[in-house]
Amino acid sequence: MKNLKKLVLTGIAGMIAATSFGQSEFTLSGEYRPRAEYRHGYKSVADSNQQNAFYIDQRTRLKLNYKVKDYEFYISVQDIRTWGANAQLNVSDGFMSIHQAWAKANFNENWGIKLGRQELNYDDARILGNVAWLQQARSHDAAVIQWQTEKSKLHIGAAFNQEGMPMVGTDYPSTLNPAATYRDMHYAWFNTKFGEKVNMSLLAMNLGKQITVINTEGNNHKSMHYILTAGTHTKFNFGKFKAVLNGYYQFGSAFTTPQSDHGAYLLGLD
Repeated sequence: MKNLKKLVLTGIAGMIAATSFGQSEFTLSGEYRPRAEYRHGYKSVADSNQQNAFYIDQRTRLKLNYKVKDYEFYISVQDIRTWGANAQLNVSDGFMSIHQAWAKANFNENWGIKLGRQELNYDDARILGNVAWLQQARSHDAAVIQWQTEKSKLHIGAAFNQEGMPMVGTDYPSTLNPAATYRDMHYAWFNTKFGEKVNMSLLAMNLGKQITVINTEGNNHKSMHYILTAGTHTKFNFGKFKAVLNGYYQFGSAFTTPQSDHGAYLLGLD
């Protein structure tokens, strides 16, 4: 925790000093979001003997953004805690973490690449979103190639996760929750405008998880299962009439054992 604080303070001092040399921009901002929740029957129907629950938690963020020429650097440190989770005479705790830490290089006015821990937030965030309504939100360790013009955008991203720096193999996860993590992910997102009336996005995402399978001899082995999601999020604007179409299809190998095919679809019109 002390090292994290030193890193943040050193980064602030370095970015401020760098603004004195040449054309650059440094922005320091913050966020404080407290939330009180009263729960009774949350996630499951409450029985007659269940007591009510009440607590207060908060999200505190410190955001640093530095831009110089064709480069941009961003760090977001966050502290997520429930009031009373640590003692009043507290020396240190483990609530602070890095939510985002990325660097972006622009090759020219159209092309760039973004590397590091970052939020992936597209369209209505139904398929790829930062889940900002959760206090901790969501971020990915990924590399994203970005292309854009006045009317169109294309993002191609990839991620490959490991728990540490292994000497042998690429098993993942071994201790993390398999339901909440993936080993590798690849996606492409394209957005374009057809005048002022139609704004269309196309998304294809391939998600891979490592599943432990027990064969007929009782031996364990790990296999990669992939699910591909593809579809569109399209907005229509015809004066007083506005509509949003969501259409996605999902297929591949289910994240279950024994192995089985997966198929699902979503069709929605607002």
